[in-house]
Amino acid sequence: PEDVPLSIKAFPDKYSVKMSFTFPAISNGVITMAESHITRNNEEVVFQNHTIGFAQTFTNQNGQASVVNLQPFTNYSIKLRICTSVGSGPWGDTLHTATLEA
Repeated sequence: PEDVPLSIKAFPDKYSVKMSFTFPAISNGVITMAESHITRNNEEVVFQNHTIGFAQTFTNQNGQASVVNLQPFTNYSIKLRICTSVGSGPWGDTLHTATLEA
């Protein structure tokens, strides 16, 4: 894709963060996966270029993704990018969120 995922929203839980987003308007291929780059407390890299599962609704180009196995009550910074059969798009803006207290 030429563009980043848009309108990213986070829905944190104790051990995970669910995200919703809008796919780029021009995908340049079949969307195959989403990748995430996650840091904890803006320092320690938790996942880099980590493939995450997502659900896609083709009628409105919305997607959902979840990042699991996180620590409770912890700050995380998350970036997403969309990958197609042609290649990976650019990383989106950093989303700052925190998991809930256990």
